[in-house]
Amino acid sequence: MSELTVVITINDDDLFKKDRDRIFDSLKNFDHENPSKNWVAAISNDNEIYRMHLIREALELDDSEWARECANFILNHNDISSIKNFNEVLRIMES
Repeated sequence: MSELTVVITINDDDLFKKDRDRIFDSLKNFDHENPSKNWVAAISNDNEIYRMHLIREALELDDSEWARECANFILNHNDISSIKNFNEVLRIMES
């Protein structure tokens, strides 16, 4: 079995609506007992590539416990796109 991860940046919600509906229908209608050959396995309304970038920066910190705490904060943040950069993560964590 092979996997393919697709990242879609949506610049116009109205133009993307038909494709978005098809993607969400694929996820919603997935039959675990009789899976199709291709299906949508996960959807996120946030920028997961950026989240991974921030986690990588966190894990490069010298203090491994602090790195783990920062990475956990990033992993669980509900609106990662609102975080402008890793320094902002540090400011939030230190407050």
